[in-house]
Amino acid sequence: MSARILAESGQGTLMHITCRNCRHAVVTIVTVTPQGVSTFGFITDAAAEDATRMLGAAPVSVDDVIEVHQQLTKSIQFAKALTK
Repeated sequence: MSARILAESGQGTLMHITCRNCRHAVVTIVTVTPQGVSTFGFITDAAAEDATRMLGAAPVSVDDVIEVHQQLTKSIQFAKALTK
């Protein structure tokens, strides 16, 4: 296993953990409270460098989502026109 700390704060530690055998990875938040250690994680295909870069990225806006939807719709319509 390979673990890399991406960020730390008074509330917890954000880590990227990769299995050296299968290369699967998780991003997890580890917090320590008086009740004990708590974690929340999710599986990712992002490398630790990608996850670090995303930490500083601007949040995705509603306009961003609409624009992506419109571009995908255009691409699908274009692909259908080519296959006719």
